[in-house]
Amino acid sequence: MKLFTLLLLSISCLHGSCQVIIPTISWDGVLEYSFQQDFITQKKIKRIDAELSSKNPSQKIQPSTDKKYFQFDSIGFQTEYYNRKKLVNLELTTHNLSQYKEGRIVTSTQKDEVGYFKKYYTYYTDTTYIHTYRSENYPNETTSKTLDSTLINTVILMYSDDKKRVFNKNGIHTKSEYAENNALDLVLKETLEYKLSKKKTVKSYTYNESGLASEVWIKVNGTEKQFNYFYDKHDVIKKIETWQNESCIKRLEFIYNSKGWIDSTILQNTENNHIKITKFTYTLY
Repeated sequence: MKLFTLLLLSISCLHGSCQVIIPTISWDGVLEYSFQQDFITQKKIKRIDAELSSKNPSQKIQPSTDKKYFQFDSIGFQTEYYNRKKLVNLELTTHNLSQYKEGRIVTSTQKDEVGYFKKYYTYYTDTTYIHTYRSENYPNETTSKTLDSTLINTVILMYSDDKKRVFNKNGIHTKSEYAENNALDLVLKETLEYKLSKKKTVKSYTYNESGLASEVWIKVNGTEKQFNYFYDKHDVIKKIETWQNESCIKRLEFIYNSKGWIDSTILQNTENNHIKITKFTYTLY
């Protein structure tokens, strides 16, 4: 498990660990980002609020009533995530609460449209158990326990060298994740294998002269996407382009403030020129 943890840390560093945002590509082929713990700790950031707006080619910028924020503890772990979206007459809200102990997550509670789900993490040498409970009631703020909960799932993670194997509650090996490195210990390829369906998803990486990821390819469900990373002369990430079928379909730009912190992101759909703008504000300890 230690070697797999080191692998994850090395992948994070490839995407710019000196910055507040770390871009990642999910196994579904979606460009996401997370917040770098060291940066959050160093800058004593307690909360980050995201103000959302959008713009069509023939419109002015339209502010959104959606709400999103991220909360952190004093050592930089994300303890809360809130995201509320309004779609026509439908409002979708996701609210996650997480607790950590000795640098590892121990509980994760999610509230959404279908109820409350709480995950308990139990760690052993090279093995992690994740028990998921469901409840229709709010968690108790005093005990942090979810009331009237029912165990609905158990997942077992087993680590060996740089390979992770996933087992379901019946002990059936369902999938594996592993990576291949080059002589410089940079990740060249990551693979996710589903044991029952025999489906496979592969991410491939290339790097620039600074050892930072410059291109990422992913093949998922018969579709191949390419993500191109662009940096400034200080190796700070400035833009990521998403390509599919030899066309650029999305462009994500990062705008920084005078401190070098992320001020905003601009996501452009190049097919219809629709733009989504996310403006960040910070609350400090």
